[in-house]
Order: sequence, then C-alpha cells, then structure tokens
Amino acid sequence: MYSKEFWEEFIAFVKHSLDSINLETPSEYRSLPPFVKETAAELLQMEDLPTFPLAEHRILSRLFSYCAHHSNRFIREWFELECNIRNILAAINGRNHELDFAKYLIGEDDIVKNLTHSHAADFGMGKEHPLFDSLQRIWEQNNILYRERGYDVLRSKWIDDQNFFDFFNVDRLLGYYSKLRIINRWLKADAELGKEVFHDTLNKLENSFEFPEDFNIKK
Repeated sequence: MYSKEFWEEFIAFVKHSLDSINLETPSEYRSLPPFVKETAAELLQMEDLPTFPLAEHRILSRLFSYCAHHSNRFIREWFELECNIRNILAAINGRNHELDFAKYLIGEDDIVKNLTHSHAADFGMGKEHPLFDSLQRIWEQNNILYRERGYDVLRSKWIDDQNFFDFFNVDRLLGYYSKLRIINRWLKADAELGKEVFHDTLNKLENSFEFPEDFNIKK
C-alpha cells in the first residue's frame, strides 16, 4: 500500500500536470491504473472543491468498475463483494437515518436497483439474498465495534469459501493478503482486539496447509 506522503506528492504532480500538458509522468506513478490520475484531475478541476463523500464516491465508482474487468478471478470477485457490502450498508444506514442514500450507491446491478426502488423492509431481498441477510443481522447489533468485527468476520469467511479448493496459488496468496489488511486495520483501531484477530487468523493459517490425499507422494 502507498503511504500518505505518496498520495500527497501524487496530487501535487496532478495539479502541476494540469498546467503542463507535456509533463512526463514520474516512474513511481506509472504503475497506477489510468483512472486514478484521470479522476484526480477531474476533481481538482471542479469549480468548487468537492465534498469528501462526492470525491470518495467518484473514486470508488471508477475503482470498482476497473476491478470488475480485472484478469484475476479473486480480485474481480473480492471487489464485487466490497461494492455490494458498501451499497447494502449505505442503504440500511441511509433508511435508518432517513437520508437520501441512492446517490451514494455504486453500480447499476440488481442489488442497486432493489436498494434504490424497493420500499420493503428488506429492500426486496431478505433471506433469499445471503449477503443482505448476514449484513442485516450484523447491523442490528447495538455495539458498533461488534458490528465492524462482524463485517470483517463475514469477509474472512468469504475468503475461506472462495479459496477452499485453491491449495497454493495466486488467489490464495491474495486471500492471505486481504486477511492481513483486515488484521492491520484492527491493530490500528484496537490493539487488544487486533492481537486477538491476528492470533485467530494465524491459527487458521497454520492449519490450512493440508493437501488432499490425492496429492500425497507414495513411497
């Protein structure tokens, strides 16, 4: 992941590039997907400085669209999950606080259509949509910390299910990396709970390197 300083310098470069069309892109920024610079330039050129929700929505919309066409299966499906989680929670929270949440939803799939147009308590999804049902149950907890932990447990379970048949390949490595990012978030937010999450994940990793009998080498 890139540091805060990296992004501050990147924004400074984008600002400078708006006045210098032929400015060469520094090597450290060339690996970034094109939409990153394009979106930053669009936001910087707006007449009024965009609000954080607007800027975040535009960047995430481009990010999820970009990842939806990625060549790697895990990346495509992981970011699809993240987009769905974000949309569902935005709708649940928005309705609970009587806010206009539709403009903050990302994408145009069936989930977004249901969240936008359905007046049903469960947005027309309920138990027939496992992800919505799980998120709804987690959201109903009164303790915000438990909610956030619940969302990450759901993510970790999804990773395990997705990589169940992947013994050691790129997708499994990406799954481990995603779990480490979850752990890092908790270590920063709550050291004790972060350690608990870390040891729980470590124990699961230690027990996950078991190959099926078909892979055993017979002497």
